[in-house]
Parts: sequence; structure tokens; C-alpha cells
Amino acid sequence: MRTISALFALLMACSGIAVSAEQQAFHAAGKKLYRTHCIHCHGNGFHIFALHERATFRQLVRQGSGLMPAFGERLDDPELDRLWNYLRAQRTQTAAD
Repeated sequence: MRTISALFALLMACSGIAVSAEQQAFHAAGKKLYRTHCIHCHGNGFHIFALHERATFRQLVRQGSGLMPAFGERLDDPELDRLWNYLRAQRTQTAAD
């Protein structure tokens, strides 16, 4: 029984590491997208982004808004999800600072 408990604990610990690495890769991909497509106009001013729902964010990026140009289909849904999550994380981090 002790061996099974130790094995279970080890598996749980390893799965946490894998999720963390996956989250870091997801975040890095969002950061790269931001630097490629957004930073030229928005800079590092994450506080200026309204936290729209994901669907609204996709629509604004695809269709443009005000001075922001439309990106159309240049970014697919998974890329927009990574970008949206990155912006949410940055805004949360900025608010906490």
C-alpha cells in the first residue's frame, strides 16, 4: 500500500511539471504573437486593453476597431486564444504590481 501511495504522489508531482511546462509554452507563444503583431502600435501598455470576452476579442482583431486595422484571417482561432490569454495574464500581472 505504501508503494502505491508513493507512486501516486510521484505521478501527481510529475503531471504538475508537465502542465507547468505546457502553460509556459502557451504563454511564450502568446508573447511572440504580441511582439509580432501588436507591440508596434500598443507597446507594452497592457493596461489599455479592455478585457473583452474571447469571442469579442476575436471579432475586434479580425474586423478592426477605430484606429486598429483589421487582421482578417491572418491569425487563426488557436493563435487568437494564445494572444488573448497572454494579454489577460499581463493585465492581471500589471494590476497586481
